[in-house]
Amino acid sequence: DILISSLEVLDKIVEYLNAHREIELIRIEGYTDNTGSKKRNLLVSKERAKKVWEYLISQGIDKRRLKYIGYGSKKPITSNDTEVGRMKNRRVELRILKVKKS
Repeated sequence: DILISSLEVLDKIVEYLNAHREIELIRIEGYTDNTGSKKRNLLVSKERAKKVWEYLISQGIDKRRLKYIGYGSKKPITSNDTEVGRMKNRRVELRILKVKKS
């Protein structure tokens, strides 16, 4: 589930996407730490990204502008050797893939 503390950030993303219609495609990327099996991490990361995808759609963002993917633990941003590091690796990132040319 989406953390309450993340809703403020997601709402800002909704505002941004509504103000920038030239952004045609965003990829929502889910990640995990390295605990658990690779198969489970891939599933968790995909579900994490899907929850954000669903939230953005529920706030009026056209689903044609969004796609999501899970990467599991493949792309850590920091070490998984500590709990703090593992927490940072459990994340969702948004990447702009296509912008309408003016």
